[in-house]
Amino acid sequence: MSADKLLHRHWGLILLVGLGGAVGAGVRLLVVEGLSFWVGAGAVATVLVNIAGAFGLGWLLQALVKAGRHAGHQVRLQEGRQAGLATGLRERHPAGPEAGFHGERQAVLQAGPEGTKRRLLRLGLGTGFFGGFTTYSGFALDTVTLAGLSPSLTSGATAGTAAGLGSLGPVLSVALYLAASLIGGLAAALLGMAVGAAVGRRGSGDSLKSADARRSAGPMESVDPLGSVDPLGSGDPARSVHADRPVDPRVAVDPTRGDA
Repeated sequence: MSADKLLHRHWGLILLVGLGGAVGAGVRLLVVEGLSFWVGAGAVATVLVNIAGAFGLGWLLQALVKAGRHAGHQVRLQEGRQAGLATGLRERHPAGPEAGFHGERQAVLQAGPEGTKRRLLRLGLGTGFFGGFTTYSGFALDTVTLAGLSPSLTSGATAGTAAGLGSLGPVLSVALYLAASLIGGLAAALLGMAVGAAVGRRGSGDSLKSADARRSAGPMESVDPLGSVDPLGSGDPARSVHADRPVDPRVAVDPTRGDA
């Protein structure tokens, strides 16, 4: 494994994760303090914070995936056009060149390096900020307190837990708390992924429109590697090579030869 893939040995990335975690923890403290005026401190505030963090993580990671796929798609299509691979892809993929581009793009994305910007966002915001913003320790502490396994812990940040959910009894309180945390967190993550995918599709569509506009204004607009070609110049449609018939550009055409 190369040194580039050993992220835990990059001190700059470690500091980035630590800084993001410190900022996330500070924001969580402010949010919990603000929520205490409406829902009280303790389990309810912890659930809301973790649900918000799950939504943010789902949105961020899905947006990064979409950005990576779009970048890889553009690079692969550009390389394919420059190298004249459209015909070869059509021969290998009967479903059409786009299917070939899609399959080979996935292979490139799986084997290729992660973009620097996306890596910084994933580590700084995902692992760092949202890792510090959400709290598994608070979730565990509230669960133990609600179950009545350690009454001495019912103080300070968990005082609102005993006065709220704790009044329902240990079994029902723990069941409601776990359901709200797990089901609510999963639903929030899925919703965040859906939002990230929608934003990514809109951004990719705008980028594709801009790229198409640039290509249409360029000097290569009239070149169509899969268009109709009449190698003999006879004007006979029967002699034309259409997009649905593979052509190997490496094979020279001798205009003096007739049909076999």
